[in-house]
Amino acid sequence: MSDNRRHIEVHVSSKLTADEIKSICAYLRRAKELLETRIMKNGLKISSNLKYEAGKGIAITVDLPDEDDLRSFYLAFRFFYLQKEPANFLRITNIIHRVADDALARQNIDNLKRLWSGALFQEMMHIAVNDTEVTPSQLLDLWFNAYYFHSDEYKSIRLSEINEVLTNDLSRFFLANAVIEATKAVLKLYDSIRGLANLCTKSNFDT
Repeated sequence: MSDNRRHIEVHVSSKLTADEIKSICAYLRRAKELLETRIMKNGLKISSNLKYEAGKGIAITVDLPDEDDLRSFYLAFRFFYLQKEPANFLRITNIIHRVADDALARQNIDNLKRLWSGALFQEMMHIAVNDTEVTPSQLLDLWFNAYYFHSDEYKSIRLSEINEVLTNDLSRFFLANAVIEATKAVLKLYDSIRGLANLCTKSNFDT
């Protein structure tokens, strides 16, 4: 991932609760685990190509990392996405926004929240299945719960319906692209708050 951004380190001015410290420490640990995945070490490289062939119509090809590497990457990412996880991205941004000691740092947090929201909640090419718009977040929820980490029967049916419209390859590409874009927000926040690691004792860092 290109790292040409301006670094903004967050300092806190008010006291964090014990639970907030545990959440921040969990975030720092999970971010390090994300950085250790093979996909992060090799670079976030995906691509798609639409090609029209006379008599055959439009052919879509996608280039994605190895499936096992994707599964490992998604496993590391899901801790930032799941609402009940201590390391949930929006939980941490809300904590840091509350305690950040200057306006620039708070503005940076707001920008990261917009980056996260844009990655996961924007409508994708206005695709509708049964009159319902499909967002990256919906695809992520379906793939994670119907295929990668659970076997939810209803969500499996819904995912199949969407994939009939998108094709399985394009659906997988949109999923990977959404997670990659959201990961950029995750790691930018990590860059900004990793100085808070001095708050982490062994007990709350491992939470």
